[in-house]
Amino acid sequence: MKLIQKIAALSLALLVLTGCASGKPESTQGSTASTGASTSQVTTAPSTQETTQPTTQTATEPSTQPDTEPQTQPATQPLPTVKPETYPTAPMEPTVPEPEANPYRVEDFVYQDGFLTCTAAESLVGIDVSVHQGVIDWQQVAAAGVDFVMIRAAYRGYKYGQVNADSNALLNIQGAKDAGLLVGVYIYSQAVNVAEAVEEAQFLLEMLDGIQLDLPITFDWERYSSDSRTANVSGRTVTDCAIAFCETIRAGEREAMIYFNPTQALEELSLPELTEYPFWLAQYDTEVMFPYRVDMWQYTNKGSVPGIGGNVDLNIGFFTRDSV
Repeated sequence: MKLIQKIAALSLALLVLTGCASGKPESTQGSTASTGASTSQVTTAPSTQETTQPTTQTATEPSTQPDTEPQTQPATQPLPTVKPETYPTAPMEPTVPEPEANPYRVEDFVYQDGFLTCTAAESLVGIDVSVHQGVIDWQQVAAAGVDFVMIRAAYRGYKYGQVNADSNALLNIQGAKDAGLLVGVYIYSQAVNVAEAVEEAQFLLEMLDGIQLDLPITFDWERYSSDSRTANVSGRTVTDCAIAFCETIRAGEREAMIYFNPTQALEELSLPELTEYPFWLAQYDTEVMFPYRVDMWQYTNKGSVPGIGGNVDLNIGFFTRDSV
């Protein structure tokens, strides 16, 4: 009997073990989903490393000299997260009348003595410069037929946002004035909000205190690249920044102007809100291919002028010496 009981117990144990071996295994679905989510996060999360090269300047989106001078702010400061595909393209709906229409035709522009001039209205020959042009012989520039110059007075860094004076600004202003040129200035802005635009205007007002200018102080805002701090600033914000900058300059009893290229003007800015200020258009062509009247036109960045080494931006000013 005891032997039979032992055999029965052993058989029962074997049955139990066999049942465990033939049962369904645990599901791995949860583990697979978790792995998939982790992989998705790795492949789609935006990177803050600066692997994108600066955008190449084109005829439709010209740029004045970007701030390639060394930044003094620590390199350990984190860069903003960027998503290039979210560039703004739609400004707010206009609530005020459209700007005045462009009155010029292609036949109104001809080259004379190396400079594009307007035959349909009085105009002046101009250039714009920064530290990137080096030391300039302003007497040679004036003798070549240049009437006015827009000088970069300052810039905000496109990485860390520090405002700096152009190291040649005061030297250029004095040299140009001594040579008899009409002088205005601009700031290369990278403002990401109204407070920064006001800061830039105040910086210029303080820097230029006691210096007489003939032409406006200009807000030159440009989206430098897809990994710059301005990469995702909306057209609405840039419009607000332009207004804040210009009104701060006006409050300092100076004249303000806005610089833009056609893409900015027609796809991002709410241009009708900016008609109180003069327009400086950057478009590289032999005619003003723009629907609205402008006060100044930067028509090339490949100009050559005696007294300046290398290329320089050339401009037409639709004004006279008596009118400024």
